[in-house]
Amino acid sequence: MMTKKSDELRRAWMGKLAMMTSPAFPLDVGKVFVTYLPHLEDFGDEVFTDATLRAVATAPNRHSVPPYAEIVAVLGRLWRESRPMPIAIAAPPPPPQKTPEEMAAEADAISALLAAWRAEGVRQRPAPHVSPAPSVARLPPYVNRDANVLVRRTRAVQAAQEEARNGDGQEG
Repeated sequence: MMTKKSDELRRAWMGKLAMMTSPAFPLDVGKVFVTYLPHLEDFGDEVFTDATLRAVATAPNRHSVPPYAEIVAVLGRLWRESRPMPIAIAAPPPPPQKTPEEMAAEADAISALLAAWRAEGVRQRPAPHVSPAPSVARLPPYVNRDANVLVRRTRAVQAAQEEARNGDGQEG
């Protein structure tokens, strides 16, 4: 939100721009320029100087009155070059370091808690379900089906060979 002083500065700047770009009809042009003001709030007051006034008024254009886009282009370039740099915010202080005694006391407390749980018979959780490797999971379904058929056939052949060996050993 602009202050009264800021608004007056910008209106005076626009009035001077109207006089410089259209000396024959400065009031009419000034009314047009004043409608630009709400759209120029992104620029700081530092950009509305005599130097920027000259830059906008002398910018090459096809019109005697610079359009909004041209004013914004010139002010934007000058604002990027001259705007004040933002103040860096300091990082928060690091958390306090624990002493070796505090760390040892925490480790002892955790060990005691674990020992108490084990004494109460608290079991460890079972291992989580492990899904197949991503490369296998991405195979089309017919490949997995064919692989399962191959595994079943291999197991059947191995079982038959085992029976044949056991059968040959019993007879002999």
